Amino acid sequence: MEHWAHLTIILLAASLLLFGFSFHNETTSSINAPEAIYVLEKVEIGGMDQWVLVKGRDTANPVLLWLHGGPGASLMPASWYFDDELLNDFVVVHWDQIGSGKSNTWGFDYDQLNLERYVQDAQEVTNYIKEKLGKEKIYIIGYSWGSRIGIRLSARHPEDFYALISLGQVVSPMKDHVVTFNRVMAKAQEQDNERDITRLEMLGEPPYTEHKDYTILREMAQQYDGGTDFGYLKLAWLGLQSSEYRLRDYPLYIAGYLKGLNAMWEESIEFDAFAEVQTLKLPVYFLIGSEDLFTPVELVREYYEYLDAPMGKELIVFEHSAHAPFMSEPEKFREVLLRIKHETYK
Repeated sequence: MEHWAHLTIILLAASLLLFGFSFHNETTSSINAPEAIYVLEKVEIGGMDQWVLVKGRDTANPVLLWLHGGPGASLMPASWYFDDELLNDFVVVHWDQIGSGKSNTWGFDYDQLNLERYVQDAQEVTNYIKEKLGKEKIYIIGYSWGSRIGIRLSARHPEDFYALISLGQVVSPMKDHVVTFNRVMAKAQEQDNERDITRLEMLGEPPYTEHKDYTILREMAQQYDGGTDFGYLKLAWLGLQSSEYRLRDYPLYIAGYLKGLNAMWEESIEFDAFAEVQTLKLPVYFLIGSEDLFTPVELVREYYEYLDAPMGKELIVFEHSAHAPFMSEPEKFREVLLRIKHETYK
């Protein structure tokens, strides 16, 4: 996320804190039938209190667990905006990962974060949800950073999941940087943007070992519509209308977002899905935006072709999306999830 976006979110949150302003959406009030569920609760996961949101209009439906991005970029505060239609067909679960959003605390030691900790926590959340709702299996969506958690978790415990839905799969940051750099440079050259061409030349060709260098490239990818498919101001505004978050939660949300990836940078850039997971023994669906410059479709396709998935695999490209198809093409996104449910829910 670029620096101006950081500032926008901080200023917007600070303004509401100062003036005591509060907005709350009406989504939760529509989940009130006897067969429905709406639970926001603190659960001990990995020896620490972490927050889990469970919502749906019929508990007989299968469970869909989101593994959010970042690290530190909880989807819970904006979930009311993109989940509403899904609640008719799934029980949707959002979990604020350790050090993220409502699961963050003042004085939290971000140096304790590592991918393996997240994977173990995700398994605990899976077991908790299965027991709570009496389910033998659930679905998982691993989004962006969460896709790393998702493939490692589903490779270890395929018996727990109907399918893995990988949304914006991280394949190899070192390779991602190269593809992103080349595509951003091509876009800058197409537009004869000498300023950006010079900026990229000064940045130098990747891969990058310094987080600050990647931050610049990511900022430019967002500038050329290869990022999150929505402005960060809109994301902040949606989050501030959340029924699940209160004003006191936002400073910790911001702290977790700003510090999460930076704390895990060295481990993060070493990730390589080709070496990490060669086989998945459950159905796997890769969802990716054609304009995604954060997790480029070229590498997702390469990994898709490489992966051995004896129970089936599919690559689904959203032609009018970048890194967040669930926001930019919500109808197609829901149609895809319903088809996955039809094909795998048995």
